[in-house]
Amino acid sequence: LRRQRQMCIRDRGTTGSPKGVEITFMNMFAQLDDLKDALEQILPYQNITVLSILPMNHLFEMTVGFSTFLNFGFSVYYTQSLKPKDILSIMREKQVEFMIVVPAFLKLLKNGIESELKNSPKKVQIAFNIMFKIAKFIPSYGIKKIMFKKIHEKFGGYFSGCISGGAPLDVAVGEFFERIGIKVYQGYGLSETSPVVSVNTDKRHDIASVGRPLKSFEAKIDESTGELMLKGPSVMKGYHNQPELTSEVIEPDGWLHTGDIAKITSDGHIYITGRIKNMIVLSGGKKVFPEEVEAVLEKSPYFAEVCVLGVSRTFGSKDGTEDIAAVIVPSDDIIAKYDWETVDKLMRDEVKRLSQQLTVYKRPINIVVTKDPLPRTTTRKVKRKEVRELVKA
Repeated sequence: LRRQRQMCIRDRGTTGSPKGVEITFMNMFAQLDDLKDALEQILPYQNITVLSILPMNHLFEMTVGFSTFLNFGFSVYYTQSLKPKDILSIMREKQVEFMIVVPAFLKLLKNGIESELKNSPKKVQIAFNIMFKIAKFIPSYGIKKIMFKKIHEKFGGYFSGCISGGAPLDVAVGEFFERIGIKVYQGYGLSETSPVVSVNTDKRHDIASVGRPLKSFEAKIDESTGELMLKGPSVMKGYHNQPELTSEVIEPDGWLHTGDIAKITSDGHIYITGRIKNMIVLSGGKKVFPEEVEAVLEKSPYFAEVCVLGVSRTFGSKDGTEDIAAVIVPSDDIIAKYDWETVDKLMRDEVKRLSQQLTVYKRPINIVVTKDPLPRTTTRKVKRKEVRELVKA
């Protein structure tokens, strides 16, 4: 056991740069205990069939998709293809009931359903829209499954829900699946916490919440910065052979700096509002979190992908400050329908239209429209550093 306590799993950490996050077996045991308690609220029965689509080398998959589900005695299936068509085929064949996913996968499924609806007869579209509006007021997931039976049949007829993690969940996407009878439990975590911190098991009517901390965690907000701080047995041992870097993020009393800006409600629910490192500092000193701007722009059906970031000025009196840039990837339908000059204009006009919902200083100054998909990590997080280089170019 002593030897096991000294062993570790190395992960990349919160920034995506290799830092060697040391996760001990004791960290993992604490996670398994916490997640057993959380999952009993979500899946209070046995013999669940789970489909796993995340890479095994990612800590989220290793902890939840593999270790936790095996700890429950569930059947876990893996797929070699990430194409929606292949995944849906496996879900039907294996009668999959639950999944661990990243938000980008849910968005892909939603876009696929909506695209199929657009190609359906008018009466089918009208019927869906009427039922979709009515479903908002129906609490029973069983009734919703009957209302949207054809969609559920595409998932195999047994699929009940999923835990979404690895990146922020678009509220509109979560609400879409909840409305058609599929439960979406948004989770939150980071490599340095082994990695799960919370799962929204009891407040899914508020999709924006990532839930209460798991039972072994303490959570608080740094009053001076708004940063979420965490403490508990799942907090990493440290960064491998980097004691100075470790001391920067873990206080002597064990509190971990997450790098995430958050708020905690009186009933203990956590809301993540931004990343400190992503914060954009404007010339007047005002601060903007790109996640807030992205949440507004992502509402457009014309956009397949959106990334908002700060681009530094390197000249004039505002040298060193940043401007807000928005990088937009149009949807396939828009690209197929118009020539590129028209597409570019439509995307810019759409950004400006939606930006009217934002305070003036939060509106994007630079708008870049590209056909190429945004560079992403294995868990579908946008690589903002590479996107920034695209904007500069």
